[in-house]
Amino acid sequence: MKRSLFSVFMFVFLIALPVLAQESVGFNTSKWGGVLAVSQNPANTFSFDLKYDIHLFSVSVTADNNYLSMHQSELSSGADIKDVLKPNQSVKNASALFNVEAIGPSFLMRLSAKDALAFSTKNRVLINVDDIPLDAANMLYDVLLGAGANNYSFSSDYTSINANNWIEYAFTYGRLLINRGSHRLRSGITLKLLQGVGAYALTVRNFQSQLEIANDIVDKVTAEIAYGHTQNLTWGNDNNSWLKNEAMGVGLDIGAVYEYYPSGATGEADINGESTQSSDYKFKIGFAILDLGGITYQKKLGSRNFNADVDVLDIVVFDAIENQADINAVLNNIAGVTPDPSDNGKFTMDLPARINANVDVRIFKGIYFNLNPVIALSGGKGDSYRIHQRTMSYFSLRIEKPWLGIYIPGSIGGLGGFRLGIGLKLGPLLIGSSSLFSTLVSGQTQAADIFIGLRIPLV
Repeated sequence: MKRSLFSVFMFVFLIALPVLAQESVGFNTSKWGGVLAVSQNPANTFSFDLKYDIHLFSVSVTADNNYLSMHQSELSSGADIKDVLKPNQSVKNASALFNVEAIGPSFLMRLSAKDALAFSTKNRVLINVDDIPLDAANMLYDVLLGAGANNYSFSSDYTSINANNWIEYAFTYGRLLINRGSHRLRSGITLKLLQGVGAYALTVRNFQSQLEIANDIVDKVTAEIAYGHTQNLTWGNDNNSWLKNEAMGVGLDIGAVYEYYPSGATGEADINGESTQSSDYKFKIGFAILDLGGITYQKKLGSRNFNADVDVLDIVVFDAIENQADINAVLNNIAGVTPDPSDNGKFTMDLPARINANVDVRIFKGIYFNLNPVIALSGGKGDSYRIHQRTMSYFSLRIEKPWLGIYIPGSIGGLGGFRLGIGLKLGPLLIGSSSLFSTLVSGQTQAADIFIGLRIPLV
């Protein structure tokens, strides 16, 4: 039972290894990006280069961690798992991010010479593990993969594990504001109806602990804990579903894109919105604020905020648990655990708000370079219930036409460091990996990835 308990907490670290991707592997920066481009900036809804985009599906999986590295040589030789996954002892705190975005049936449609609409459906999962003390991460690693647990003592001012799964129904309007001489300016707005499928939030402050794991004893624990979760997507619940509705919310994206055309070669249009001149810009600059909003959930199954001042705890009290409700019942009955009277039984998971900037330059005809810095707006420690993206910079070189393309994407920053990969557009099929090259060269990785999608663009 003890091993199972630690497995619950260690799982997020192990799951973070298989995948890391820049969403869409550079496809979302294309002027034929369609629905994918709209998700990065709603101003991309309007384009003279694209009449319609029928997006059948796509799946993007993103993860990042700074604690475990996967070594290719040991993996290929069939070595033991503890030799394949090796911990990084140079970090002060262990952190991880896991993100999945599955876009379902969606479309984009240019209405006129100045207006366009888009609608998209998207299922999103975002898990953040922030600032686990290195000694605590080592303890979990030893229990699961190492030689076995020993005695540990560690403390932390702040540690959190937050997760949210929600479905978006997004309505986007884009408009051409200026089309004069060498200059074109577009804007857009996306309104989102949010369906909260399930969420989990755990933030521990002012934490001190002494554990004798080998003897099943916790000698001392003091902490201030903010804790809440939904009933759906909990351990031991036979009725879990990826489509349930635990709560509703609203979200917002706003953005603008400026394009410069040499010699005034902006794309003129007739009354039907058809381009009558070349519309190949020299460069464009985009700016968007994404994922404003949130979802307020009810805390379920006895989850609540509490303070802990526990002198001695025999962890065999957890041996009989079979589900999440059992865990909460045990926690609430431990001597030294007192409920927080200010807890109102609700928690709000804000969307992972961020600033998305974009500079795209045409080097030669059909060859472009893109720089895409992203600044996370919800990565602070003041909010106990938060999910967030990482502040980092993406880049990509692409050679493309409407139905064919080669992409060399990469990124700098985050938890996993520098990455470089490749993507391909073959007719309606999009597939790529944003860290394939860097993984092959280094022989080890804290990240790997896959993106795949199927769409029908009509230019």
